[in-house]
Amino acid sequence: MPRPSLALGPVAALLLAATARAQTEYHDTDAGRPLRIEDATATARYALGVQLPPLRVEHTASGVTRLRAEPKLSYGVLPRTEVELRATLLYVPPSGQAPRRAGVAGIGVSALHALTIETPDHPALALAADVLLPVGSFASPLPVYSGKAMLTRTFRAARVHVNGALGTWNLSVPNPLVGCGPNQVAPPGTSCPFVPEPFIPDTPCDVAPMPDASDAAPSARLCGAPATASASTRQLALSRTRYGRRWFLGAAVDRAVAVHSVLLAADVYAESFERLYGRPDVGAEIGARHQVAPNVVLDAGIGRRVAGVNRATLVTLGATLTVAARPLVRAH
Repeated sequence: MPRPSLALGPVAALLLAATARAQTEYHDTDAGRPLRIEDATATARYALGVQLPPLRVEHTASGVTRLRAEPKLSYGVLPRTEVELRATLLYVPPSGQAPRRAGVAGIGVSALHALTIETPDHPALALAADVLLPVGSFASPLPVYSGKAMLTRTFRAARVHVNGALGTWNLSVPNPLVGCGPNQVAPPGTSCPFVPEPFIPDTPCDVAPMPDASDAAPSARLCGAPATASASTRQLALSRTRYGRRWFLGAAVDRAVAVHSVLLAADVYAESFERLYGRPDVGAEIGARHQVAPNVVLDAGIGRRVAGVNRATLVTLGATLTVAARPLVRAH
């Protein structure tokens, strides 16, 4: 065989393997694509997953809408091991007297390792670690850390996934001297204490829509300070950082329609922010993934947080492109 053919052999094998793997990509779920619950599998070795900015639209019970996009890159660096890089982009449309705002709310880095591959006798198990760095004008004041465990088990009727996570949250809150109590009058240029609603772990309070304590209509406020407050008042309101622990627990079921390359899924979950809210948020979602090309998957979902403080309706749309990539480190 001529040398060029020998050289192209391994490359062709890699491309064919990546293409065959990508043809079942719709079967592998990732967090937020479209449900919050994911399966216990990692990106294939030397495969590069490009998640085109998935759009998440959230309409809160207070009538405020927020848009979130999270472009993501995942790479199979080792067998059953992936690393991931993502950016969180937020947009809050105008509300009341508050202007529209947009910006970066953090850069995330994570790693996932599948401890086991599913067999007839054992489920698939995986562990993941994540850190969201305080990068961007809308980022939280401190890094946000999280660890997650995932389990996937296939039955005749459907697959079942269970996710559990422990982590941290942090945000800036008003100085206790700024504001008023139930029977006090707020000093000029300040506002009464507020209840931050709603709040997402990697979303700082300065971009979260919050009800205005002095007005029945909702408005976006900067950590308790009115949107029209002076720069000095805003700086004073940002004088204290509050933090605590967060836990998340959820389960999902999905069923593949292989002949149409479609995956149908539904989940339920609960999430709690200790020292921030008095009760956990409870939500449910339904969604679907569809393979439209060997390397392209589209997904869509809709969800509702039905209990807790952060009640809202959510819609998610996204696409994933999977391509073959070269090893980051060559073996000698």
